[in-house]
Amino acid sequence: MGLKRTGRWNDAMRLPLMLKNISDATQKELRAAAREYRDMVIDAIENQKYDWERLSDSWASYKAVSGLDPRAWVAQGDFIEALKASEVRRAGKSYYAGLYVDSKHYSGLAMAQLAIFLEYGTVTIPPRPLFRPVAFEWEEKFRKNFVARVWKEAWIRGS
Repeated sequence: MGLKRTGRWNDAMRLPLMLKNISDATQKELRAAAREYRDMVIDAIENQKYDWERLSDSWASYKAVSGLDPRAWVAQGDFIEALKASEVRRAGKSYYAGLYVDSKHYSGLAMAQLAIFLEYGTVTIPPRPLFRPVAFEWEEKFRKNFVARVWKEAWIRGS
């Protein structure tokens, strides 16, 4: 069974083209919003903001013996270092907050793959949602301020 797209995908696919037509002031706000999302993710990790299941005794012991950070989502700090907010140039400008595809964990695992394992869990690791709750908080914070305005400006100027 394949995936089927529903909704207004043609409009969504046009968004990067439309974003190149928004004002410089709005571009600056989008850049700041991407940075804010990244900072919110880092804050949630550093302060262990969410009620995640504690680390297993064996993993907590391994981290202690190995001199690794005892917190969830942290071992040596390379995950936090890999979180970036930057401009992506394709057909137009857009802003990205997250992990670069080529960033690697000290173990050799791709950071993005590690993020999926931690976010959704595995057979041996319970889910510790981070990106989704931060995204909900970010959306609530920024929707009122400018998300609707950016979309409207991009739609009108990019049509």
